[in-house]
Amino acid sequence: MNVNRDAETVQDAGEAEARDGDAIVPLLSYVSSRVTLTNEEHQWAVAIKNAIVQTGDFTLTDFWYAQLAIIDKDDTEAALERAHKMQHFLQENDIADNLEEGGFVVTELAKMLPGYLLGWSQTPDGHQTLVVDSSKLDLRKISSHSTGMRTFFGSMYYLHTALNPDFKALRQGTVVMLECEGISWHTHFDLDFIRKYWSGFGSAYPIHFHQFKLFHTGVFVNMATAVTRELLPRYLRRKVEYGCVSPLGRLDCLYAVPDLEASTDRFLARFKCTLQLRYANEASFKLM
Repeated sequence: MNVNRDAETVQDAGEAEARDGDAIVPLLSYVSSRVTLTNEEHQWAVAIKNAIVQTGDFTLTDFWYAQLAIIDKDDTEAALERAHKMQHFLQENDIADNLEEGGFVVTELAKMLPGYLLGWSQTPDGHQTLVVDSSKLDLRKISSHSTGMRTFFGSMYYLHTALNPDFKALRQGTVVMLECEGISWHTHFDLDFIRKYWSGFGSAYPIHFHQFKLFHTGVFVNMATAVTRELLPRYLRRKVEYGCVSPLGRLDCLYAVPDLEASTDRFLARFKCTLQLRYANEASFKLM
């Protein structure tokens, strides 16, 4: 545990949260310089595209071939398997993969789990940052809601997609900060749910995580995460930091200001803007 380092992380994210407040529209102006591939990445992307097209099962956008290449590099077989799993996930959850649905589904998640979505920003060193309050992730609400599972899994897809608006962001990696104080066994922990999430989506989506920081974990969360740790790939286990502490208290003290309604509106506005940037990049990028 390093309180000073944790404080710097929270401060950086908080400053980015404030700095981005009036910078939503200008985001769309810095597209092209961040959507370029190295020669090596281009070769990998073309190989992946050819392999997927030859299957005849489905096709993807050139942006997606590039995203797979950045993550799986020259392992075309791994990229092909990942792409097949993602197609199955999209079909199983009836995800249309477009801007309008993304904005709607994540807004529905915010209504279903108020206080769960706390912060959306980019750190000074370029990492897309997602901050959530895991104590608000009530699995009973998700299970009992008529469209709860589709809303949750659809939101995870669109949040991940918006966290990767361009290739530079994908290479830099995402920072995820989770508030864990208040998590309980009956409300927040379901090994079958976690397995379903990881096998169906978490292990398939092509994303690079820079850090996973778990704040105010306590004994229960440390025990629970030890149980689920084995589900994660080895590289991701090394990215998870337990027992992080914010000198300001719970993360919602920093993010849910001036109140929860305002902070949720701010989160959704930034998320939708970044998702718009992602789809704009995806539409314009072509493998030459």
